Amino acid sequence: MSKSPKQIVKEFHQANIINAELDFKNYFHEELVLIWNSTDGLSIMNYDDLIAFFRKLGEPMRIYE
Repeated sequence: MSKSPKQIVKEFHQANIINAELDFKNYFHEELVLIWNSTDGLSIMNYDDLIAFFRKLGEPMRIYE
């Protein structure tokens, strides 16, 4: 039996995509391209760029270096 859309969204929100690369790979397609126009300018990130971005987010902050 397939999952309902509500169940899929609930699981996505409970996923640990920042710290668990497997969770990221379960929810995002390998051909994903994120195009984001922010105040810092246009950012274009592909699948591998996003994995690297979330890996960096999961690292401890080094404030006192």
